[in-house]
Amino acid sequence: MDYSDIFSPIRIGGRTLKSRLTHAKSGGGLDGTAKQFQRSTAYYVSVARNGSATVCMNVGTWPDCEGKRSIMSNVDMEDPAIQQGFREMIQAVHGEDTLCFASLMNIEPQEYSICELPEWNFDFQGDYNPNFKNKPSISPERIEGMISDYVFQCQELKELGFDGAVFYMSYRASILANAIDPVLNQRTDQWGGSTVAERARLPLTIFRKVKEKCGKDFLIEIQTSATTEQPGYDVEYWLDFCQLCEGLVDIFQIRGWDGSYTHVTGFNSSRENPYNLQFAEAFKKRGIRGLVAPVGGFGDPNTMERAIAEGKTDLIAMARQYIADMHFADKLKAGHPEDVTPCLRCMGKCDYPSCAVNPYYSVMKFPELFPAPREKKRVAVIGGGPAGIRAAMAAVERGHQVELFEKSETLGGQVKFSKYCDFKWNLYDYLRWMEHQAETCGAQLHLGVEATPEMIRGMHFDAVILAMGSVPKTLPIPGADDPKLWTVDAVFGQEQLLGHRVVVVGGAHSGCETALYLAQAGHQVTLLTRGQEVYTDNTHCIYGEVQAYQKEKNLTVVEFAATTEITPTAVRTSVQTNGQRKKLTFQTVGKMLRKPQAKVERIPGFRYPEYPDTQKLLMEAQIKPAPGFPHPPEELEIPMEPIYEERVYHCDSVVISGGRMPQTEAARKFEGCAPEIYVIGDNVTPGSVQECTLTGFAAAMALG
Repeated sequence: MDYSDIFSPIRIGGRTLKSRLTHAKSGGGLDGTAKQFQRSTAYYVSVARNGSATVCMNVGTWPDCEGKRSIMSNVDMEDPAIQQGFREMIQAVHGEDTLCFASLMNIEPQEYSICELPEWNFDFQGDYNPNFKNKPSISPERIEGMISDYVFQCQELKELGFDGAVFYMSYRASILANAIDPVLNQRTDQWGGSTVAERARLPLTIFRKVKEKCGKDFLIEIQTSATTEQPGYDVEYWLDFCQLCEGLVDIFQIRGWDGSYTHVTGFNSSRENPYNLQFAEAFKKRGIRGLVAPVGGFGDPNTMERAIAEGKTDLIAMARQYIADMHFADKLKAGHPEDVTPCLRCMGKCDYPSCAVNPYYSVMKFPELFPAPREKKRVAVIGGGPAGIRAAMAAVERGHQVELFEKSETLGGQVKFSKYCDFKWNLYDYLRWMEHQAETCGAQLHLGVEATPEMIRGMHFDAVILAMGSVPKTLPIPGADDPKLWTVDAVFGQEQLLGHRVVVVGGAHSGCETALYLAQAGHQVTLLTRGQEVYTDNTHCIYGEVQAYQKEKNLTVVEFAATTEITPTAVRTSVQTNGQRKKLTFQTVGKMLRKPQAKVERIPGFRYPEYPDTQKLLMEAQIKPAPGFPHPPEELEIPMEPIYEERVYHCDSVVISGGRMPQTEAARKFEGCAPEIYVIGDNVTPGSVQECTLTGFAAAMALG
């Protein structure tokens, strides 16, 4: 496909954008150290070279509402050295014919609210929910100070060389978003009212004064929240507000989602229909003056090209895709979209900074971590999953001679099951990308070849990287070792053999996905989970889709079910019948997700490479991550005497999802096969694609 529309220029506010790609904010905030500017400049210049017409620097500002200077991520903006750091960073980006924007966060402070709410009497449906309870509303005098503060901040940004500012108005986490919210803003003074025009006075006043002081060529971009599930945030309401902004706002960035998480890597979207594109289309049909830039779920180049060519949107905003592939635009211009690394939308992992599919993202920020190799080596990689493929790719890139052995006829490891599930289409794209890269990276592939210690010993490799993956665990339940039972590995592609009624034992990630897959295939599925895992481990995965199939009655989730006996056609369990519907807050979910790491059995003499702890490195480099969103306080749990009920679930087949264990004993057999032996990925401890990718990369770096 010709990608000429993606890279076509467009004018706005007297400025020319070199392409239809814009950069949405990402990463941590600045603290103004020389190292921070150096590292941030490397990233922003990379984005600019990658085709983006703009970069949004996450400087992170908060108005103090006293008419004074805003807080800029603890940066002392009166320090000449800090000012010079910004100027040099902006100049470097301008050298790529790319405009620089600064992100104005304006998150609701903890001590007060823009709103007047007597009590916390309603529930929110989405994330990023500040706690307004018992918070005083900000006075009209302080609002005037806030307006002055915003204007002063923009003047300062323009003086530094910024081309515009991005005002954060997404979700219910910012002052300006809450100001126009018909549910939250119950003020009766000049900053409230019964119509969108009345509630829009505050942001419109700020935008108007910024344009007056900074000029029309200082561009204003706002992040809107086009969600449809939250009261007061329907599309038509936002369009009404955007129409009021005509002549003041240059770019309308559309964020938000439809209120559900329906595939394994993030949001309810598809390759052909990113979840905010429909809102951009509504914006265009309304005829609002200004450019619209939906963000979220864009990554497929063909979808992006069609969206622009068909007039569905003016721009496409991205953040994670730029992190996933720092050569995104070059690959498109060269006519090789198949080489673009797919983003898995890992929900925040890229902010630390690390990336599940691009380990070079952190290398760019910390190049001193991986010096050039001292010698070239012959390397055997055993296992063709994400860890093994990344190890092979990185080792070849560093000049080593690599041979990869995979005992099956196909590559991908556990990721290869993604081709059976519609809700795992992102992972399937990544699987196809991995296969292509393995075939073209320069490593010699041996598919359908089981590497034995004797074979490897006789080939005289300098190093062996063991990436043989993991195997299913056997649950400590009577009958769980019956060979007539199914494991999650064996189900995909064989679902027609299971019969109509299926019980899945284990409600964590794999069990939840398997249950959903079988329900989609038409089976009557019962999912038994010991706790509330389906609503915790999978909160950002397939929560919405599971709910949908529960409503269709072919998927039943039984929580707090302790399985006591399993046969091939029945499962006996003890179910707690009280207290299982506790409301989970962010803090509660976070604690449940932070499970203790399993103890890794290390084989003496073997090496277990680890990717650097970039969060720790950030702190050591005095790079402070951007402050998080405020969340409601954790709810108190009232203890109660549990009530149990014994149940038997009869079925045609039972599927066991009891987790996985590394192939430690298989790895041990390779002792002495080479001077250097590395163990990576699930062969160490079963984990995510990110953990496999990063340990595979770390092994390749350690070869030198």
